[in-house]
Amino acid sequence: MTGSTGGIKIKNSHDKYFSIRNCSVYWDGFLYSGLEVGIYLENTTKGEVINNTVDSVIKGIYLFGSDDNRIINNTVHHQMAGILIGFSDFNYVEDNTVYSNEDGFQITGSDNNTVIKNLVRDNTNTGFRLFQGHYNTFIENQAKSNTDNGIHLSNSDDNTFSGNLISNNPDGIDLYVSDGNHFYENILTLSGRGIFADDGDGGSHNNLANSNMFIGNTIHAIDRTSTNDWNNSVIGNFWDNYTGSDSNNNGIGDVPHSFDGGIDYLPIWDDSAPIINIITPANNSFVTRHSPDYSIEITDPYLNEMWYTLDGGITNITFISNGTINQTLWGALWNTLSNGDIIIIKFYADDLFGYVSSIEVHLIVNIPASATVPGYPLFLIMGIFMISLIFISRRIIRRTK
Repeated sequence: MTGSTGGIKIKNSHDKYFSIRNCSVYWDGFLYSGLEVGIYLENTTKGEVINNTVDSVIKGIYLFGSDDNRIINNTVHHQMAGILIGFSDFNYVEDNTVYSNEDGFQITGSDNNTVIKNLVRDNTNTGFRLFQGHYNTFIENQAKSNTDNGIHLSNSDDNTFSGNLISNNPDGIDLYVSDGNHFYENILTLSGRGIFADDGDGGSHNNLANSNMFIGNTIHAIDRTSTNDWNNSVIGNFWDNYTGSDSNNNGIGDVPHSFDGGIDYLPIWDDSAPIINIITPANNSFVTRHSPDYSIEITDPYLNEMWYTLDGGITNITFISNGTINQTLWGALWNTLSNGDIIIIKFYADDLFGYVSSIEVHLIVNIPASATVPGYPLFLIMGIFMISLIFISRRIIRRTK
């Protein structure tokens, strides 16, 4: 990039369905006006920014006054701000890697955007910064190891955060003058404070947090205004420092969980590992050199990971759905076995609370017998057969003379 305003710029384009794809944009080291933008869309719709790399400019990818665009699978690093969405609505932002910027995301004055499955890490300020943004949805993002906040909301209402991993930040989620936001099924872990609801300038009110996991934070949550909800009518959150019990085994703690300014009246209780059931292969069934298919059922509302091993845990293969045992590992093991030996496949699963369960299936090696006479090698039998055939052929020829 050698211009003083940016690398790639699209302006005043409507419903043209253009794509910026597979480009690398970086600062050339000479001009530096403070205005440099790697990829810039202004007053633009129906654009796609896919699989680009933007490195070491002021602003990485910037949408300004632009609606209904797609920002997918880009890598943006070493900027003042990685991805910026300003006064832009209904955009879709997925699978981007944004790291080592000052702010990972800045979303300002923008509504109804969907931000999904982005990795935002190691930024020197905040992972996701939302200012005056409403009705935006954040799903399955990772905000990890940012110097300030994982997610910061300021004057932003009615946004939804679901299934996000927010870890190792001073504040996981910071709420400032922001109301009516919903946080559910997020994992908040290893941060100074999991959720901090500030009371400055009137505070944040009527936010709802339920079905979240608070694990390993120094302080899980602070509700300075005490006007936010920490459970819905059915379920609250999991707190790893909850000291109550669950006498009726309904998965909800018997007594509320209280913390600085807040109360969760329906805290999640879980002290059991996942339940694993092997459907196929059947125990003590015969197997051949070809690796078998497997089908298992796992029951746990907080399932985290599944894996299996053929060698007692030396090599573990993770999986997310039923399939076929790894043929390479199976073949290597098969070559060491004899007919009738036992292969043990051990399946594992753990949940978000760290509980692990396992179950194993025993399979019998079935090596087909060679087509031969017992006690005689196959090559000897074939040799005798060929000699006999030649002898008979010669006798027939002699008789016909």
